[in-house]
Amino acid sequence: MVVPFFNAASTITACAKSLLPHKSGAVEVLFVDDGSADGSADVLLGVFPEAMVVRHEANRGTAAALTTGYRAAHGDYLLRCDADDYIDGNLLDAIVGLIVERHPDIVEFAMRTHEKGKVKVEMPSGNGDLNDMALSTVNFSLCNHAVRRELILDALPYEALNCWEDLSVMARILSRQPSVARIDGLAYNYVRPDSPTSLSVADHSVILRDRVGVAERIDAYFTENGLAEKFRPFLDRVKFSAKARYMAHGMRDRRAWKTTFPEVNSRIMRLSHIRLRHKLMFAILSLIP
Repeated sequence: MVVPFFNAASTITACAKSLLPHKSGAVEVLFVDDGSADGSADVLLGVFPEAMVVRHEANRGTAAALTTGYRAAHGDYLLRCDADDYIDGNLLDAIVGLIVERHPDIVEFAMRTHEKGKVKVEMPSGNGDLNDMALSTVNFSLCNHAVRRELILDALPYEALNCWEDLSVMARILSRQPSVARIDGLAYNYVRPDSPTSLSVADHSVILRDRVGVAERIDAYFTENGLAEKFRPFLDRVKFSAKARYMAHGMRDRRAWKTTFPEVNSRIMRLSHIRLRHKLMFAILSLIP
């Protein structure tokens, strides 16, 4: 279990309480302090002095923190938990039990999202077909997928691309069509802030840059490995979803949207898991000179 964190003093203890009481000889929990300035690691160690903490001297971003954690971890399977989230009490034991019994490449389980007083429970699609998987958090998160160590290390996050970092890893792993087992009835608890702030133009720009960067690298990986044609529907969906940010509020750069991944423009209406009104809007946009 790898827990990357940055300035998480207010949540790190609650997160650790869901992990460390279940720690056994079969489970290692490794915390990665990504240059926090609020004493997060000291708060953690004050409650759990036995906690294993790896530190970055300066903030390097989620992708780098994950990479540090994955490389430093010793387990045969790797799982991520964010510092403001927590897991169900028996989940780690259930994962270990299923691994011992079936030895799958991936163990997947539900994600329970907590937002504005409401709770939503979702399971990954489970079909293993990238071409028919929505680009949703539950399908591509490293938080509700325990993955063989060697698969993760062969597909580490792209350095400095901190949006879609989980997608960048899981897409490459799933392209290898690994064996998957699932756990029912237990979940990873994803806690979203009650009062999220509106994204600024700068925020949109960072998300856009990272998503386009991930889409470019995934496309290059699939092409280099002879997988681009097989997974063309998936790649088109990733590219479309990445460049859609060019039309976000405050940006509205139609020219940049049209010229980024232009090969997708003629295939918009064939995209799956995209709302019809969005496909129609962008299809019309692609026809405007």
